[in-house]
Amino acid sequence: MDCVIRIGFLQDSGLVARRVGMRQSVTVASPEYLERHGVPNTIEDLERHIAVNYFWGSGRMMDFTFDVGGLHTKVRMKGHIAVNDAVAYLESALGGMGIIQAAQFLATPYLKSGALVEILPELKPVPMPISVVYPHSRHLSQVVRVFVDWVGELFLDSVLFAD
Repeated sequence: MDCVIRIGFLQDSGLVARRVGMRQSVTVASPEYLERHGVPNTIEDLERHIAVNYFWGSGRMMDFTFDVGGLHTKVRMKGHIAVNDAVAYLESALGGMGIIQAAQFLATPYLKSGALVEILPELKPVPMPISVVYPHSRHLSQVVRVFVDWVGELFLDSVLFAD
């Protein structure tokens, strides 16, 4: 592999990382879920709710994160199902199976149609950096260099991924 696009905070790996944007998420649930379980009004209310959990390739569950006055606050949500595919994650929420923190660009059409409802809108999830990562090399190939510049321009032009 010449390079990869990673979402999230990167560990120091000796690789070169160029940040190209930020992924903003939104906390959402279906109207059916909210009708059955009520609408949480605080982070503490989430303890009485169910999430569709998302797990990384390592099997580690992703916590919900919120920016509370500049501090990153993590919330571990209980859930009945866990997925590691963005489409399955979104479809589970649309089916009323629980609350999710989805990428804004994926959730927006469903928020506009009313199929999903934003909850805790005053508490935004912590944005995650989007980076192109490639090996450190004094002789970076022209193809990789052009690709990295092109991806950077794509993200720069998108309001959904702006810094």
